[in-house]
Amino acid sequence: MKNSIVFLLFTLIALTSCEKDCSSPVVQDNATLLARPKAWKFISSKSVINNNPEEYIRSSVPQDFDNWTFTFNTDGTGVLKSTNESWQLTYNWLNTEKTKLSFVLQQPNLVTGQWDNILLTEDKLSYTEYIATPLRLSMSINNLVPVE
Repeated sequence: MKNSIVFLLFTLIALTSCEKDCSSPVVQDNATLLARPKAWKFISSKSVINNNPEEYIRSSVPQDFDNWTFTFNTDGTGVLKSTNESWQLTYNWLNTEKTKLSFVLQQPNLVTGQWDNILLTEDKLSYTEYIATPLRLSMSINNLVPVE
């Protein structure tokens, strides 16, 4: 019995002690990461737009997002640029973890949408996008990287 108690005590100490850094992990600030690069460019997108499936992989056709970029500012504003045009946008974080945001874009009609499941690092931005307007009903999974 005494050996069992000693064994349990050592097991408890081993499981609760920490050799390395025991501090809490650093929580990334998605708002800062989103605005850090000069812009984000598309590398892939899979969408269903008005019941039509579409897929984009960088340098592919017919859907060509090669020259499209997003730029974000920490004040909730940004710009979406295509080859020939640019549109101002505003966005708001929807949760404290900053993994969801809503946006408004004038393109020439007003487009409102939501990004969910935002995964953000210094090297990649991935999200699921939902848009529901009178002219467009879509769901997309997008992957972007910083513009060099």
